[in-house]
Amino acid sequence: ILIPTLTLPGILGNILCVWVFHKKDIELKPSFANLLKCLSIYDTLLLLGLTLQYTVPMYSQYYSNEILPLITPYSLPFLHMALTGSVYTVISLALERFITVCFPFNSCKMFNGLVYIALITLFSILYNVNKFLEIEAGVSESSVYSLDENGENVTEIVRQPWYKPTELRQSKMYSKYVVFLLNFFIMGLLPVILLSVLNFMIFRSIAKATRNHNNISSDTRRDTAMAGLLTAIVVVFLFCHCPKIAVNLYEAIEEENLNKVYPTWLAVMVKINHLLLAINSAANILIYSYKDLRFRKAVVSSFKRKHTLSSLRTSFKTSFGSRYRMRRMEDSRSTDRRVR
Repeated sequence: ILIPTLTLPGILGNILCVWVFHKKDIELKPSFANLLKCLSIYDTLLLLGLTLQYTVPMYSQYYSNEILPLITPYSLPFLHMALTGSVYTVISLALERFITVCFPFNSCKMFNGLVYIALITLFSILYNVNKFLEIEAGVSESSVYSLDENGENVTEIVRQPWYKPTELRQSKMYSKYVVFLLNFFIMGLLPVILLSVLNFMIFRSIAKATRNHNNISSDTRRDTAMAGLLTAIVVVFLFCHCPKIAVNLYEAIEEENLNKVYPTWLAVMVKINHLLLAINSAANILIYSYKDLRFRKAVVSSFKRKHTLSSLRTSFKTSFGSRYRMRRMEDSRSTDRRVR
């Protein structure tokens, strides 16, 4: 019930984040800004997936009976892809900050973060491609016989969509080692370890640099601020994902017993996990606004009247386009000189 109240504000907030991080006055390194935009996009897709899979069926019986069974074999894998992309984008943000803060003089070219994004997208697809083989759907037909007003027999064909686990998903070996254990490690234990270690290394390096240098440059202060922002993202991430990790661990241990009886408390915990995932995906704009003054100023300035639609279009121009216009101006000036 609470997820719909988070979905629309979360989606609008993430779209606003993508626009703000595209602006130059936010003064972020391109790789970090692009990863933050990537995180907003994955979180938006995750919110849409949660809405289609778990929220809309609660309010529409037709959707639940007629549409959901047919789209579940496709919507559920895409939902997991968005979740995987979101989780590993946070890890990539931590890795980018670790390289920037701990090795500031070593150049590690990632083409403004595009290599991170490409690897995240590729991994999210490959890791979850098997989920397309876990659920099958179809339409069953049955004949219903009745009498019309004249007392004659009338046959009506009733079509009922359905979906169910495939033989692969029902396999005990696959369920235990792939669905539960592998998922617990890849989507639970490994992200927690990586984020904890990377954040510890980042703040240790910042503390050491602060002790050694009394005068901190503006770039260093900005890196420190972004490290604080990253920490806030990680804290919210851990808070929202730890219950899911605990449930996944319990399912991995009690997999055989769960096939017989599925506890009510576990079903409730699954729904709470869906809510926490929605909170995690919708809360980013609040984190950015709280931790970064320049982000707040950029958001406020975007709603001022002096920023017209033309300024909005200008903010979305790429640097290539800007260089192209400058080149045309220089060519026109040189042409004027030759004419003179």
